[in-house]
Amino acid sequence: MTCRAAQTIAICLAFFVSSAGAAAPARPAVSVEPAGMADPHTIRLAVSTAARADAGPLTLTVAMPPGTAVAELPLAHMPNRFPMLLDLARGEVSVGGVRIGAFAPLPPPSDNIRVEVAVTVRDRTGTATSRTAVDLLLPTVIVPGYRNESTYVPDPILAAMERAGYKSTGPAPTVFWAAYGSATLSVGDEAEEIGRYLRRVVRPAVYASRINVIGYSVGGLVARWALAEDAADWRGLVNRLVLVGVPDEGIVIAYLADRMLPATPLTGWAHGPLVRDLYPTFPYWRAGPGQPWSFPPGGVGITLARLHRIPLPDSIRVYVIYGDDPRTNGTGFDTVEGITGGVRGGVLSRGPGDGLVLAASAQGLPIHGGPGDPALAHNLVCRVDVGPVYHTHLLRAAVPRIAGMLRDRWQPFGLGTSASSEDGRGRSVDRSGIPAGAGCR
Repeated sequence: MTCRAAQTIAICLAFFVSSAGAAAPARPAVSVEPAGMADPHTIRLAVSTAARADAGPLTLTVAMPPGTAVAELPLAHMPNRFPMLLDLARGEVSVGGVRIGAFAPLPPPSDNIRVEVAVTVRDRTGTATSRTAVDLLLPTVIVPGYRNESTYVPDPILAAMERAGYKSTGPAPTVFWAAYGSATLSVGDEAEEIGRYLRRVVRPAVYASRINVIGYSVGGLVARWALAEDAADWRGLVNRLVLVGVPDEGIVIAYLADRMLPATPLTGWAHGPLVRDLYPTFPYWRAGPGQPWSFPPGGVGITLARLHRIPLPDSIRVYVIYGDDPRTNGTGFDTVEGITGGVRGGVLSRGPGDGLVLAASAQGLPIHGGPGDPALAHNLVCRVDVGPVYHTHLLRAAVPRIAGMLRDRWQPFGLGTSASSEDGRGRSVDRSGIPAGAGCR
């Protein structure tokens, strides 16, 4: 059914809205509440009104933001409760399929946006106004870690993100789980697969010019590689890059697994191309105690060293989250930091980390005199230590921190509403005046 004139709005609404039976107030009353998204660029509001029958014509006005009227609607034949749609892409306010007002269309946003709406009703007895705000969060893609396609269950992570305001289902999803084939692919091949997922799934489902990316463990390296190779135009698309427990400088056990486990059953990761991609970029071998750290023959992390040489675009803000159990005496997670002696029978030294990834590696800091990762440091907003959390539990434990990081900046809304601005030093600040990056604390 299509409504073709303002007079037919009440008829259209009658098919799916029933009138409220509450007693009429002495003065007009109105309430407006968010009711979800109709599609990625259309906000649905639930409007309720009440007025005396003998108080004269009742009129509704919509203002975005409060003080800027963009629509007006006579309510003489309207039910007491009805839905209203705000189409940001077309710049239209509609009720029952009929356009009742217009505003400047909003281009696909590059950051979070808060849309503020005021609805006012008036008759001969007076006026009443109700206000609401709808937060439109920038779409976020989670790139998970090794064996995500077969052993990792994303439901708890997605549920935690939904509690933080994101949606993984429905007509306007804002968080996506980008599974990929990690067991048989190299980091470069995995990045290409993520690029295809972005083109096929994410872009058609969102109304945004940029996205956030959360890279967990190996997934963070995949995201970095996608940026380096500009897979699916990632370099101009990513706003925030949150790296959670990412082996930015590799892991020593990759070398050990490659040299000791290839012929051993049930050690699938040691049989694939990924293991050599994770060779460390920092010196991690020495001939004996007290000797300088170096690299074992054929043990240089070529893939990650190449990644470190490619700078990230200045527009990308990087956040690092890592686990850090400082105990290295056998009571902690025993994160391997180096090898003294031969590969077989050698002595392993330990360092602070999450049981798999060294805390320094996750942060791109120098280890054993290595260079670290200058490309990561250049774009870094902050580092967050979540404490003694084991690697496989890190992403779930970090979600509350991640949610704060992803909401640390807001794009001014084109109609004048702004949930963020800049301080005197050019840093983005929210309404409380807290500089961007406050989610790091």
